Amino acid sequence: MKRSLNWKETYSFIALLLLIIRCGPDPIATISYPPTGAYGDNLLLPSKTTYTNKDNSLQVVLPPGKSVKIVLTALTSVGGLLQSGIWTYSSATVSNWNIANFNAAAVSQTFSSLKDGQPCDVKLSMDRGTYQIEYFENGATGASSTKTVTVNY
Repeated sequence: MKRSLNWKETYSFIALLLLIIRCGPDPIATISYPPTGAYGDNLLLPSKTTYTNKDNSLQVVLPPGKSVKIVLTALTSVGGLLQSGIWTYSSATVSNWNIANFNAAAVSQTFSSLKDGQPCDVKLSMDRGTYQIEYFENGATGASSTKTVTVNY
């Protein structure tokens, strides 16, 4: 026997649907930094600080409604002299990143996600040295986290 919803059940169902629609993206979903990307070890993996390859990925997995900005800064290079060619990337490997021009005065470069709900990745070829990585998640004006990495191959 088929039963129809009474007005209280119908009202509750509609209220629940409106609540789900109004909430938008999952507020609990978090930005993730996998161990590897398409081009090797992921420089953004929070727990890893030593890299033994010249070529690495800069990868982040963004849930819907989330964004990230990464600031990569050279601290030292082999021989102690900072050069203009601390790292390079090929535009053919850029996926979902907006990459600012290299800032020679600060020896840094900013990588900003373009679209939420999609992974970002790029192949970085790094000189040997020490680098600072600052993570700015979801429009934060101060770094959400920071780490220092060493590249020695």
